[in-house]
Amino acid sequence: ARSLFNLLTFNRTGGWGHVLVMHELKYLATQNFSGYKEIPLVRYMKKGITMKFWKILGLTLEQKTEFDSMVRTDLKKPWWSRGYDFLGILGYVLPFGRWIQSPFAMYCSERVASYLRKFKKWIPNHPSPEELDALFESNKNDFSVLGYWIGD
Repeated sequence: ARSLFNLLTFNRTGGWGHVLVMHELKYLATQNFSGYKEIPLVRYMKKGITMKFWKILGLTLEQKTEFDSMVRTDLKKPWWSRGYDFLGILGYVLPFGRWIQSPFAMYCSERVASYLRKFKKWIPNHPSPEELDALFESNKNDFSVLGYWIGD
């Protein structure tokens, strides 16, 4: 498999606001407002953006291949099945609304969590990017920081 099996989080103003999968050297799979798609890494290597690169530890070659296959399969789905969960974001910002979700779409950290749960059963269903980062930080046997890119 060609995947690097690294997760990437980045922020613009404060906390970690987005999570992506670096599924191939120099390319990211991202769930953004225009849907789930592949973009070049250089689109995020800009002034004011900080990126934190994570590696998933302890996956077998078969699991790495399966992770890669899940990402690539989702990227190939029709546009209408790669949509952004705007309803879920509304539920996220409401203090009582985590149950508000679209059954037909995902936001960025939901999609990444859906891949991770296949191998790390303790990952929650609807985490925010900040919550995923905190889970990675508190589970150093499962995740390792590879480094940072800071766009000054």
